Amino acid sequence: MLDCATLKPERKCIFMKKSGCSYIDNRCKPIVEQCKGCNNIEVYGDTTYCKVYAEPATKWVVIGECPLATHNKKEVKEDKSAFQRRKGKSMRGR
Repeated sequence: MLDCATLKPERKCIFMKKSGCSYIDNRCKPIVEQCKGCNNIEVYGDTTYCKVYAEPATKWVVIGECPLATHNKKEVKEDKSAFQRRKGKSMRGR
């Protein structure tokens, strides 16, 4: 991996080739409103970029949320019915 030569100097980038940036339009895209507050953002010049994704807007549009967003709390739903089924099976075997 080479260092970014377009927007993020001294940062390793998977899109950087010997011929230059190979990403769409030869540059990373800035963060979107939903990214604000995330720990995976960094400022270069006067623009804020994601450390992980070259185009963070696609994560919010396509998936509906960013899978690596640190500022969104994900609800963990406990499926008690599956637990009760397992418990019932083990009790019947006694």
